[in-house]
Amino acid sequence: MKISSNCFVVSKFFHRKMIKNMKLTVFVFLAICLQVSARGYSQKITLNMQNVTIDKVFQEIKKQSGFLFLYNNDELKKIGNISVTVKDVDVLDALERSLSTTGLTFKIIDKTIVLNPKKTNSTLIKTDPIPVEIEVKGRVLNEKGEPLEGVT
Repeated sequence: MKISSNCFVVSKFFHRKMIKNMKLTVFVFLAICLQVSARGYSQKITLNMQNVTIDKVFQEIKKQSGFLFLYNNDELKKIGNISVTVKDVDVLDALERSLSTTGLTFKIIDKTIVLNPKKTNSTLIKTDPIPVEIEVKGRVLNEKGEPLEGVT
């Protein structure tokens, strides 16, 4: 009987210690996961590029952040060369400073940066007019002036 009671005491002590270690392990693991997640969204970009094409700037941002770019090549050809100098800024700030003089806007969807031309007032004025509904009445006739069957 004494042997079984000692085993019970050792087992109870071991059980408490194991639960304490498991709680500590879960807490540390959770803290590490949250830290990695925070770093993923606050990537720092450093650019020091003078008189380069905007495409080169995008390549450098892609290399430092892992973001992909989606754009129209014809729009980029219109821009010409730019100069950008930023240090330890997030992706949003780097893009805003890079695109400030280009006439382009961006939207981030997942890990893709979609670029579009800025809409100006003149662009909004040149839109197609809204079609107006017109009622048309009449008869459909053949060459002899007789009504055609089944035609509306």
